[in-house]
Amino acid sequence: MENQTRNCPTCTQDFVITEEDFGFYEKLQVPPPTLCVECRQQRRYAWRNERTLYRRNCDLCKKSIVTIYSPNKPYKVFCVSCWWGDGWNPADYGRDFDFSRPFFEQFNELLHEVPRISLLTKNSVNSEYTHHSGDNKNAYLSFSCFGGENIFYSNFIMQSRDCMDCSYIYEAGERLWEVLDSRKSYRCQWSSLLKDCSNVLYSYDCHGCTD
Repeated sequence: MENQTRNCPTCTQDFVITEEDFGFYEKLQVPPPTLCVECRQQRRYAWRNERTLYRRNCDLCKKSIVTIYSPNKPYKVFCVSCWWGDGWNPADYGRDFDFSRPFFEQFNELLHEVPRISLLTKNSVNSEYTHHSGDNKNAYLSFSCFGGENIFYSNFIMQSRDCMDCSYIYEAGERLWEVLDSRKSYRCQWSSLLKDCSNVLYSYDCHGCTD
């Protein structure tokens, strides 16, 4: 089959499906795409939910939990304690591959049967509303945080404490507010690109600065 130019119904841009692409889709037994490369990439990114949290019941212990899966999703969701616990056996969900059926059809069935962990988190205290995090204490609505204490409304915080509205605090940040991209800084506010700074306000790209 020769190259074809199609129009993406989402962004209305034209895109090309090559002869090699058609051969690849035929080998996988899937139809050619109707969306352009960029719109398909956006859909793949939408697979990952990191910052939207919901309430639903654990499918094992039946308790109300905080999770990244909304109640209308058809997946089995276990709370963190149940998923890491011994109340179920992952090997029970193993199955043989049927070579007479399409791969993605069987993969979709597996996705709906195997339990999922409600939140990617462990070894944390009083940090129910965190995801992709671990070893935290008193963290709230913060994501990708590890080894932190008293972290609020922040993202990507590593080995730091007493931080609010911050992002990308790589190490040893303390008493920071609205700071972006910092290393080993203390008591700084409304600043970005800091390293080894203390008592710094309204600053950009500072190293070893004080007051």
